Amino acid sequence: MTNHAHGSERTIPMKDENQNNIPPEADFPNDPLDNSLISRLKKSARRAARKPVEVKSRIETPEVLMRDSVRDLARSRLSLALRQLRAAHGLSYADIQERTGLSQQLLWDVEYKESRLTFDELELLVECYGLSAGDILGVEFEVSNRLAFERIRQKTRFGKT
Repeated sequence: MTNHAHGSERTIPMKDENQNNIPPEADFPNDPLDNSLISRLKKSARRAARKPVEVKSRIETPEVLMRDSVRDLARSRLSLALRQLRAAHGLSYADIQERTGLSQQLLWDVEYKESRLTFDELELLVECYGLSAGDILGVEFEVSNRLAFERIRQKTRFGKT
């Protein structure tokens, strides 16, 4: 690159564009953990690409779209948090199943398919990690709110909604 601003010519070294094209595996070629993680990420990406696209037949008003977006975001955040908590505690699905009674398939679906949980299931899971549902949801439950939540939970548990 040439600079003619003051009548003199100087050369400014350019960054080699190929410098950033090094594959991530090259940083730690002998690290089995790094290669395992990359392999798992590639498999997850392939699974996601094969996932069928949902066709929605309902009318999507801005309110419905907003509500769906918020739900998807919350579910995605919860899935990621549960996945990270399980990994940080070094627990397998079998360990969690033993502690909670929840099936390994449900645990996997919640972490990777962003399936819905009941509040009871969420409480069982977070207790494994020494947390509360409020901790993982990022909200504080006051006593009056806890009582209201308990009433709602009882209604949904017995199909009274």
